[in-house]
Amino acid sequence: MPQPSPTRDKILDLLRRRIVVAPMAGGPSTTDLVIAAGRAEALGFLAAGYKTPGAMAAEITAVRAATAGPFGVNVFVPGRPYPDAAALTRYLDSLGPGLGRTARWRDHRLAARMIVVGQMAGRAYPAAACS
Repeated sequence: MPQPSPTRDKILDLLRRRIVVAPMAGGPSTTDLVIAAGRAEALGFLAAGYKTPGAMAAEITAVRAATAGPFGVNVFVPGRPYPDAAALTRYLDSLGPGLGRTARWRDHRLAARMIVVGQMAGRAYPAAACS
């Protein structure tokens, strides 16, 4: 029989939650929804892909103050740039004027978001590890 451990117990608790309230960027995922999910013994997620690190920290703090249940934080991680930037720009511009100029591949706030998540989880992540 495996030895009890806090990490193992936390993982087993997550596996017992039968409903996952997925993060939905753009508005539907609110702190109230994540709090309600936690109180219903579901696993809620905050959508943090478009949030500033400060807004993300405020939402994490609000959820923690309202419920002791576990919850997740969804952070977008940018993928690799399209290998032919000119072709991508032409395609995006065909969808709407100027869209090709707004496409960007680097999220300059990703490192700051990861630091906030680490700090809020009680772990320290240096900025260099997240860039």
